[in-house]
This record gives sequence, structure tokens and C-alpha cells, in this order.
Amino acid sequence: MTRLRWFVAGSLFLLVTAIPVLDSAAQSATKKADTEVKSAKIALDGNCPVCIVEMQKWVTGDEKIQVEFDGQKYLFPGEDQKAMFLTDPVKYAPALGGDCIVCFALGGNRARL
Repeated sequence: MTRLRWFVAGSLFLLVTAIPVLDSAAQSATKKADTEVKSAKIALDGNCPVCIVEMQKWVTGDEKIQVEFDGQKYLFPGEDQKAMFLTDPVKYAPALGGDCIVCFALGGNRARL
């Protein structure tokens, strides 16, 4: 019975000392995710993907109206374009996030042009 008590006490000690370490790791992961979102590259040089597809015009988006998709930030001139993008982002976002689709198809490499 004494061994069982020591085992339980030791297990509780390990659990109590591990909680701050796990909490610190979770906070670090959250900070990293926040940094990745903030540092996401602006896609299409800041031009609105909806305007390109629907109107065949290059319209510069507003930094205040943006969406992050596939690791890139897309800017929009208005809330209407943003809403259209959110209904079907794959329709408006460049294939492979803008990487060369020929390089990927022929060699399996994702090359940024």
C-alpha cells in the first residue's frame, strides 16, 4: 500500500508541475499563430481578386477590409467584394497560392514566380 501512495503522490506532483509548462507552450503557440496571421503576405500586390475575376479590372484594395486565406491576405475596396470572396474563396484566389502551376504539375515543385 505504501508504494501505491508514493506512486499517486509522485504522479500528482508531476501533473501539478507540468501544468505551467503546458500552459506556457500553449501561449507560445498562440503567439506564433498570431504572428503568422499578421505577417501573412499581401496577395495580388494588394489588388482585389473579386474585381479581377468579375470586372476584369485591377482595383487596389483597402488595408482595413481584408481576409486571410491560404496564408495570404486579400484586400478589397468594399465590404461587398469581401462578402463575395468569402462565399467562394477558391473561385477568386490564385491556384496554389500564386505558385507556378506548371512547375508543380511537371516537377512537383512549388516555385514562386
